[in-house]
Amino acid sequence: MRKLIASILVLFIGITVSAQELQKATTKGAVRLFGDKDDLTTVLMLIPGGSTVEIIKPDIGYSLIRFEDTEGFVKS
Repeated sequence: MRKLIASILVLFIGITVSAQELQKATTKGAVRLFGDKDDLTTVLMLIPGGSTVEIIKPDIGYSLIRFEDTEGFVKS
């Protein structure tokens, strides 16, 4: 019985860890990283083409991403 419970616990921990992994994407060209998706004057940086970013929250208009240690929005 203990082995069964331990196996189930390990299974749930594995699912939780894999669910926390973020999707990655590579930019095709230079992309502006905005601090606020509703204010396009808040450019934080220019992400060079060919850079790998982590997608935190995808959306139709603007997606929340992380590039290096900076989080912001890019046009989807």
